[in-house]
Amino acid sequence: MKTSSGHIDDSAKETSGYFEELPSEYNLDLQSLVPGSFRDIKKMYVSKAGPTQLLEATRYGKRFVLKCLKEEFRIQPFYQLTLAKEFEIGISLDHPNIVKTIGYEDIEGVGKAIVMEYVDGETLRDILDNRQLTSQRARSIALQLVRAIEYLHSKQVIHRDLKPENVMITHSGSIVKLIDFSLSDSTSFTMIKIPSGTAGYTAPEQMRPGAKADVRGDIFSFGILLKELGEKADDPDLIGISRICTNLNPEARPQSIEDLDITSYLSRKKRKPTSLVRSAGLTVFLAALLMILTAITAFLGYKRYTAGKDPAVSENSYPAADDTPEVVDFELWNDKEAE
Repeated sequence: MKTSSGHIDDSAKETSGYFEELPSEYNLDLQSLVPGSFRDIKKMYVSKAGPTQLLEATRYGKRFVLKCLKEEFRIQPFYQLTLAKEFEIGISLDHPNIVKTIGYEDIEGVGKAIVMEYVDGETLRDILDNRQLTSQRARSIALQLVRAIEYLHSKQVIHRDLKPENVMITHSGSIVKLIDFSLSDSTSFTMIKIPSGTAGYTAPEQMRPGAKADVRGDIFSFGILLKELGEKADDPDLIGISRICTNLNPEARPQSIEDLDITSYLSRKKRKPTSLVRSAGLTVFLAALLMILTAITAFLGYKRYTAGKDPAVSENSYPAADDTPEVVDFELWNDKEAE
């Protein structure tokens, strides 16, 4: 506001009052409020045979997962390159059913690490082992996996290690998150072209020397997952699709995840086995009822046919009196003929 002399009166300025209310000795340390380094780092998972480990850490008041090499592998170039390759593949992916890769950083005491989103959930293995699985939930997991795999393959990425341990399910919303691309292959990389995967989930042709990573290998592994989901949820449809995916001959399998076309198929409401039994029983009942009605109809027709007949007179007996032909007067007949 200007005074009559044309000067600005600072005391008339509007202010929120926040800083004026703070004591003069208050020291605002923004760095302590928003630290750039990771804190509260602790181990989540350490691979028994592999070179990697997962750490949980916080930054900006948010939890993250750090994937890094175990100490004895950190100086080995091959494993450094495989970790970098996993980051390069992960950072190129952006899908709601795939764990999000955020960065690749050199962290004190940890070394090079892939920074990923923290998934508050449990693995599909935990769900299969520890609780009952409804058909509805099993189908939801299968459909979300299909979307994730379809997206991967559209990006020319093959996972190569699909198994329940590499599928996370969030506690809130039961959202599928596909994790672990350490064995993944892409047309952009020439590393890890040797046979790899987990026994029991890897397609047999992928374990042969010189095998080339193929989308049909992922389809086979997906089929094994479907089988486990179907058996746990007592869903014959999932088990039926798994048989198609796990054909030992890769040429007889679907040649792409789109060829399965199971999104619309699995979106249908599952028909319970009990309803199938009831339907079969109803069919037998209706067939028996039809036979009984046919027999009754035939019997009633026969009764109408025989109604009014004298049971003491056979079909070879003389006709009844009413049916006797008129008596002819032959003498009169002869007279007429003479005329």
